[in-house]
Amino acid sequence: MPNEELIPGQPVPAPDQQITPDPAPAEPVVAPPVTPAPATPPAGSTPDGFVEKGRFDGAIRKIEELTIASRSHAEELKAKDLEIERLTASLSSKDIEKTVAVGERDKNLETALTENQALLTEVQQLRAYKMKVETAREMGRPELIQILDKIPDLADAEVLKSVMADFVKFREDGIKERETALLSGITPPAPPIHNAPEKPTTGEGWSAYVNKFPIGSKERQAAFDEWGDWQIAQAK
Repeated sequence: MPNEELIPGQPVPAPDQQITPDPAPAEPVVAPPVTPAPATPPAGSTPDGFVEKGRFDGAIRKIEELTIASRSHAEELKAKDLEIERLTASLSSKDIEKTVAVGERDKNLETALTENQALLTEVQQLRAYKMKVETAREMGRPELIQILDKIPDLADAEVLKSVMADFVKFREDGIKERETALLSGITPPAPPIHNAPEKPTTGEGWSAYVNKFPIGSKERQAAFDEWGDWQIAQAK
């Protein structure tokens, strides 16, 4: 029996007893990894990583349809762009035509307004001339017709009569002065003689004569006055 060191308090074994040391703990047994067998796909199924031919053909057809539709849309967009360019050019042309038309309209309107104003002025002058002739007849002074162009155009008949009365007084004063000068032996110089152009002798001739002058001109007004004198002379 080998010499063993006794520990105090430990019982001493009998000689016939054998001391068996405690067995060492057993190491755990690790089973080797088991690789599962590849699963066998069922009949009629497609392996992983593959696509069925029907699905593949369907995808190809869909891609072709989308490609054709994309080309069609591109052509439609191109046609729309061309249509927009055409409409833009047409709109620009219409704007130019509108500007020209508005300018022509404004020009014609201005011309019409000018002519209308000239005609209104002429009508007012004719009315004033008629009033002066009627006033001269009412006053019994036909000699005033010879100086109607010197009498202002007035719309009030009473004021016109007063003005024409002043002209009569002025004429009478001039006659008195001339008579006084003649009685005193002073002869005034004779006025110069001017060869006046021949005037029309018919209404149509006077109308043509007046229309030779521009509307609103002094010459036309003078021609109207002369025409009026001729009409008064014809009415006597």
